[in-house]
Amino acid sequence: MDYGQALRDAIEESGLSQYHLSKLTGIAQSALSKFFAGGEINLLTFQKLANLMGFEIRQNPDKSPRKP
Repeated sequence: MDYGQALRDAIEESGLSQYHLSKLTGIAQSALSKFFAGGEINLLTFQKLANLMGFEIRQNPDKSPRKP
């Protein structure tokens, strides 16, 4: 699953402009523009956008590596 694309899709469906996203999250419009053009963003920026759009980032203990 491409989480970046899923987040881009959710934002585009919301109708929020990059200007409004910037105002709501404090993320620079240049970083948002880069992200919407398919570029990478850091985890904190991703988390801010994901939280705004109602995504949850959580650990799945069943998939966590274990010591042998």
